[in-house]
Amino acid sequence: MKQDLIRKEYEDALGKLTEYNTKIYNLYSTAINQDDINNKFSEQCEDACYELLSFYPEYRKKEYNFNNMWTKEDSYDEYCNAVEILAKLYEKQGRLLEAIKICIRGTKIENNKDNTTYFSRIARLIKKYNKNNKIKLIFDYNSLLLTTEYGELI
Repeated sequence: MKQDLIRKEYEDALGKLTEYNTKIYNLYSTAINQDDINNKFSEQCEDACYELLSFYPEYRKKEYNFNNMWTKEDSYDEYCNAVEILAKLYEKQGRLLEAIKICIRGTKIENNKDNTTYFSRIARLIKKYNKNNKIKLIFDYNSLLLTTEYGELI
């Protein structure tokens, strides 16, 4: 039956998303507790985050199909944590521009509940970046990151 297939595909995708989230949290926890944040666990965490970001659209499609077949009470609400973890990791590594860019990407992920958190984080990261760099950054709420010196898009 088609409904059973859609449910199975969704539950498989949800299981895979949950596995990614668990793996990412475990790697991140290990990475930040090392003497040097630039370690193999940080690299593995970064790779796992990008794998999850690649998989996430597929998950959303299966979730959409499932939600159209079943009532909302039957669905689950699983969060994609890759952007949040990458932003924290990049900030701890001093890679502020990359942290800002990944947060901007996070604001564009469909159905993201934490857009206000991302905007707050972007503002904080830009302030931190501008304090330590000659070329200053500005962010407009159309999700454009610009330099103040030439108005270049980054």
